[in-house]
Formats: sequence, structure tokens, C-alpha cells
Amino acid sequence: MESHDLAGLVMHGRSMPIRVAGGLAEFDATRSYLHDRDRAAHDQSTPSLLLSLRAILVEHAITGTGDRVGDAESVWRELMRRIPGMEQVFAGGLAADVGSAVSTRVILDHLKEKDGFRLDDVIGRPTQPQARTWLAAARASSLSELSSSRIRGRFAPDLDLLRRALPQLFESPEDAAALRDDPLVAHVLSPIFGNRVARWLSNLLAVDLTATLRVDPPTEAVFAVLDGAPERQDVGGWLWERFTVTNVDDWSYASLVLEWDSVQRGSTDLCDPRAMAERSVSEERLSRLALQRAASTRLQPRARTRAFDPSFYVPHALDLLVTGDIDGASRIFEGLVELSPGDASGWNNLGFCQLPLDTQGALTSLRRAEALSRAPSQLSAANQTLALHLLGRDDEAVEVGTAALLAENAVDVGSSWVWMHPTNDDADLQLGDVPRVADYLTPLLGHIQSNDCGAARRGQ
Repeated sequence: MESHDLAGLVMHGRSMPIRVAGGLAEFDATRSYLHDRDRAAHDQSTPSLLLSLRAILVEHAITGTGDRVGDAESVWRELMRRIPGMEQVFAGGLAADVGSAVSTRVILDHLKEKDGFRLDDVIGRPTQPQARTWLAAARASSLSELSSSRIRGRFAPDLDLLRRALPQLFESPEDAAALRDDPLVAHVLSPIFGNRVARWLSNLLAVDLTATLRVDPPTEAVFAVLDGAPERQDVGGWLWERFTVTNVDDWSYASLVLEWDSVQRGSTDLCDPRAMAERSVSEERLSRLALQRAASTRLQPRARTRAFDPSFYVPHALDLLVTGDIDGASRIFEGLVELSPGDASGWNNLGFCQLPLDTQGALTSLRRAEALSRAPSQLSAANQTLALHLLGRDDEAVEVGTAALLAENAVDVGSSWVWMHPTNDDADLQLGDVPRVADYLTPLLGHIQSNDCGAARRGQ
């Protein structure tokens, strides 16, 4: 096990090799997206297009806006050119991911009403009133007699969904389990709700593409009577996993079998041969994995690797920062937070990388990370203190930094990389390594309170 510390969060796990982050690996869907995400749709790889569409729809579900529907329509048109069976791919793979994002937004809306949760900080913008909301649809769904009886009799809330969507906010079993007794949360985390969301979006796709790409909610009456049973879409699920799930071990049994069949036949009517050629999986590996699954005596849920884990990319980002490529390091985490907008560590790392060149953007990202974290971090507060100072907001900077030093429950991560305040007013911020956050924050606060700094306000 290795530990990397960047911008306030210590991230444990296997390192992502530099050769992978740099583009030398055989196939990596996330890497493909990070590389192609800013290109025109026709110049992107098929994995990048699918993950681009996912990122936009997840953003729409979380923020409650349809700001990027034009981008989504461009991506959709290109995908339809490459994958004539794109409607099946949507129903078999993408709809479930968008449904998880809808569940996340419903729970956050519920927590805002119930406990005053800082929703605006989490979604990065002020919430806007809407005529229809997913929260209202979820309440109607939870109160339907069919839903209540099914959940009581058959289903337990999927707390793993919550931990995947908001890993730092509900990272401990105790945090997530505290929501188990809430009837609305229990329903939203049940398969019935997720299946209804997926069914609604798949049905909507047949009549209104734009509304689907906006992730428009249904009326309460319509949503409450939708079938909550799963709708099998094995072929669509296979194509989705084929292009977006890097680790073949994470594929479903149906996808393994369909991929093996495609290898045998050499083609599929649902996808252009040139797109299919963007990835190949050895027949031997497919056969071995399929046999292992078929021989299993018990059906066990597959524990997928955390595909968009920011810690995999920290070593490469740090190398870029050391060599002065601050924009390149920022772009890594910009792409990752698009794929996983509820991950505090991704926003935290993005804010750290943005600090020298886009101080206001860095402050927004750091505050979003803080809102998505259960435990306050001294280093995150230190980064916010520096950002506020560079923006000329010294009173706020002193308040944030002093509170971090006095907080009894703040997490001190130990040795950490930080941006050192320049001694010369015209100099740039420099990377430095400090043994303890307090050893960095205390002199920074002293400098701010001296009211003698020409570097302040230059980040505006």
C-alpha cells in the first residue's frame, strides 16, 4: 500500500503508474476521456464520447440544470453514427449511472430540507426553483403502496450507492447507516427507485431526446406508477461495459458471453466495425472469466474497482506541478470531477492545482470539497486561507485559518505538499513540503495579520 498526500487528503491505495497516466497502457477508458474530452465529438474516441455523455447527464442530474444539452446533443449524434443501437446502450448502461446521480441529488435535497445541508456548495452554484423536481417524484414513489410493500418485504437500502456517489461524505458504515431509518432515503436507495428512473429516462428517450439529455423529472403521478422491476438490456449493457469499464473482471457474465460471441462472429450489427476495433479482448481471457463465473455456486455481487479514483492520478499530477505544468495538472482533475462530481478528493486536488493560476476557481473547488467531506481538514482550510489572502479577503482568511487551528476534530494529515507564499511580492507560488499543517498555517496567518503583502489580490 502507498499513500499520497495532495491538497489535504491522504489517499491510500495502489499508485497509477506514470506510463498509464501518460498514455502508454493498452486500454484505459478514463485515460481516453481525459485525453479527448476537449476535442470535437467527431475527433474523440468512442470510450471518450460515452464517458462525455455520462459526465454531462450526471452533471445535469446533480445540478438540476440542462446547461450543456447542446454539447450532449452533439455527442449523441456522433455516437448514433458509430453505434446504431445507442438507444439500447443508453437503457442497458448509461441510464443506471444517471439514475444513481438522480438518487444522489434527491438525498441531498432531502438533507437540505431536513438538516440545512449546504447544497449550493456541493453543486457549485445556487439552486434554482423548478416546477418539477426529482425530490417530489421520489416522495410520490415512496408513498405508493406497491413501493412500500416491496421494500419492506424484499429490499434493503443500497448504502454502497451512497458511498460510491459521495465517498467522503458517507465514508464510514456508521455515517451511511444513520440514513437507513429514513423512509425516503431507504426508498431512493432501493432498486425500485433506480429502476423507475432508468425506465422513465429510457421511455422519454423514445419521444424527446432533448428532455432526456436534460434529465427532466416526470410528474409525480406518472413516476409513482412506473414499473420498478429491472428491465434487462444485456446487449446494450455489453456495449456500455465494453467501452467504459476498463477492467474486464468487472464485466457482467452476459457481457463476457456477448463479447466472446462477437469475437467468434467478427462483427455486430449494433456497432460500427471501426468503433469495435478501438478495443480488443483476448478470446482466452474471455473464456476463462466466463467459465469462472459459470462455475460459481453462488451469485455474488461484483465489487467494481473505483474507476475514477483521483488517487490513481496524483503521482502524475504531482510530476506536472513540479515541472511547472500547472494547467496540465489541473486538467487531469477537471476531467475526473466531471466523471465523479461527488468525490471530495477530486475537487480538493483540483482546487490545489488551480490555486496559482485561478485563485477564485480554486476557492470554489476547495469549498465544494469541504462540503462533500464529513471531517474537516486542516490542510484544506490552509489552502482556503491562502486563496482568500491572494484574493484580498484577509478577514475571511484569518477566520478560516484560525478556526482550523482551534478545531478539535480537524484532520491533520501530517507531511504534506503545500503552496508556499512567496517572500517576494512579484514571485510565483512555489511547491513545498511541510511536516505538519500547523507549521505552515501559523506563520501564514501571522503574515496575513501583518497587513504587509503586495501579493494579495493578484489572484482576482
